[in-house]
Amino acid sequence: MSFLRKKPASLVFIGDIDPAKDCYKIKVKVIKLWNTWKNSKIVSIELVLADINGTRIHASIDERSLGNFRSKLSQGDYFILSNFTIGDYTTEYRTNPLPFKINFYRTTKITPCDDFPKELPNNYFKDFKEILECQYEKEVLIGVVTVSNVFNATEILFDPQLPEVLDFKSKLPNDDLIITREAFDPKSTPLKVDLYDEFFIKNPIKSIRALNASNEVGKCVTLCKIVSIETTPKWYFVACGTCRTTVHPCEDDLDDDSPPLFHCSGCNGNVSNVVARFKLVLCVTDHTGEAARFILFDNVVVPFLHNTAMDLAEEVAEENASVLPLSLVRLIGKTYIYKINVSADNLRSRKTTFKVDIISDDEDLISKWVSEGYTGQGGLFMDCQRSLEDSAEASQSDGLKRNGDAFDRGNLVVGKDGNPKKLKKNTE
Repeated sequence: MSFLRKKPASLVFIGDIDPAKDCYKIKVKVIKLWNTWKNSKIVSIELVLADINGTRIHASIDERSLGNFRSKLSQGDYFILSNFTIGDYTTEYRTNPLPFKINFYRTTKITPCDDFPKELPNNYFKDFKEILECQYEKEVLIGVVTVSNVFNATEILFDPQLPEVLDFKSKLPNDDLIITREAFDPKSTPLKVDLYDEFFIKNPIKSIRALNASNEVGKCVTLCKIVSIETTPKWYFVACGTCRTTVHPCEDDLDDDSPPLFHCSGCNGNVSNVVARFKLVLCVTDHTGEAARFILFDNVVVPFLHNTAMDLAEEVAEENASVLPLSLVRLIGKTYIYKINVSADNLRSRKTTFKVDIISDDEDLISKWVSEGYTGQGGLFMDCQRSLEDSAEASQSDGLKRNGDAFDRGNLVVGKDGNPKKLKKNTE
């Protein structure tokens, strides 16, 4: 598998890191380190690292790798870091402006160094005038060298006698019903999905604008166009061929002809039998002009493309990491129907991706969506397809009229907020 071919790691500054690649070494200092807790248990270690230029990058060690690094890292340490991976860094508050961060895993290597300067330039102080005039990224911590963990609570109240709590408790059912979670059997045969029911009966329809403004967890469907496909990080990840757990490359001294080794936490050892699996992030838009990011995994992409990530990864193995295989390039500019899962993370931040449960290019379903002004549940929506294609000629020929900032068909209209409304009849 040529796409897994080992590549030499080069020593670079933080500012030279390309998130599309993962073969780097960096010489850094730990300028801040703290633990995050859940249920009296450490669930991750968070770090702020800086190179000799004073450039910072955030790093995280998740619960699975704590044992490998907890005793090896201290605030103020200097070391060369290698064999790490790059991930998205789009939390509500960040320790630096970079949109990506370093993720440690079990085979990440720390090599102590003693040639690191004691004093580093600080690039993150702001003049008080700049702060007053809001000349800074409000999501990035500024002004001080040390940072605080915004996830830690300063006060926890157990069963307080507050009006909101009392109101919540009064609405709970007065019975002995015990809520349990049904066990999931991954070996079970998936149920066949009736796309018509999923797209027109069971789930509410939302525009991208309404999706971004969602205030509750749930499922919905939408029609939108793919604008681009993200390549940083890659559109696939490498998983164990036996247990399907995500694996991470090992640094080894084997010759180039030997298969590369990966550490699998599921098998608790090093493995060479690995596969590529889809982790596709789509940038989409619709008639409202707003954009969103959708994420699709193997269970959705493989049935849709009728191809595996392994085959597509081999197709572009010799190309730059930003080059997409032809099957993915062909998706760009196309309009599809999606069933979306709105999670709690989506409610906390608009920067998080929406997980796709179903994607369909069924022409009959798209035509029905475009041609009809209502669903089986009475919900209203507009002619998204024509608006996506921005075709004034198509709109005129089909009798669509422009009404202020909304398109309407008869008395069906979608306004500026992206939500369907009914127009009042003109009685004059």
